[in-house]
Amino acid sequence: MIFHSEQSLHLVCQKGVGKVDGRSVAVIDTPGLFDTTLTKEQVQQEIMNCISLSAPGPHVIIIVLSVGKITQEEKDILGIIKMTFGSKAADFCIVLFTREDSLRGQTIKQDVEKNDELRKLISDCGNRFLAFNNTEKQDRKQVTQLLNIIEEMKKSNQGRYFTNEMFEEAAISIEQRMEMIEENKRKNQDQIKELKAKYDIEIESIRKRLEDKKKSTDEERVKLKNKFKEKEKTLRREFEEKEKSEQKKEETENQKRSEEEKQQRDKYNQKINEIKRERLKM
Repeated sequence: MIFHSEQSLHLVCQKGVGKVDGRSVAVIDTPGLFDTTLTKEQVQQEIMNCISLSAPGPHVIIIVLSVGKITQEEKDILGIIKMTFGSKAADFCIVLFTREDSLRGQTIKQDVEKNDELRKLISDCGNRFLAFNNTEKQDRKQVTQLLNIIEEMKKSNQGRYFTNEMFEEAAISIEQRMEMIEENKRKNQDQIKELKAKYDIEIESIRKRLEDKKKSTDEERVKLKNKFKEKEKTLRREFEEKEKSEQKKEETENQKRSEEEKQQRDKYNQKINEIKRERLKM
């Protein structure tokens, strides 16, 4: 069973049967694990279909990677296979690199040694790996080398293949994880609702406090305005009273001065008259 790290030629599982070096071989090609044209659910469903096509089960799971810089998705590929088929799936995995011709004089072993992530992936797969030269597709040595590695792996696995029971064990584990995820999702939703309710209460409380403050401020503003008006009235009244008082005082003083002047005139006239009488007597 072949797993591509990138987009596969097929969107659904394809099975081919034939003879290689006198051996009967059945190959199931899966859609790419990171094929962007399929949803995760579709890829997972097709991978599950591969198990049925390979009944009673595959002897080997081949992980196909391209020579070159390894992506984060490719680093995670074995973890995805383990998550889908269970931890025992690693005992049936071989890493196959394509485009060995792009190494330019280096061997695949030298290239792997330079990359910690690749070394970890290959180590987890029992150090089973090889590379194909894409420019030498007619070279049967590459295929024979792959078959020899598969045979050695079958011996180490005592001829066992990846069984439905192993897959079912993984499926149960996946189902349990899915139930846990759903439970956590439900709890998270409840927490979100609770937080939203608290948030709404707090917002309403803040809104009410602002309204009360605004109302209190408005009342204070009205009180202050009325106080100013009252003060203005008092000042105006005091000014008017003072003005009236000053006016009355001025009128009194004018009247007094007028009376004094009249008295002076009367005295003066009286004096004139006396002088006139004295002259007449003479």
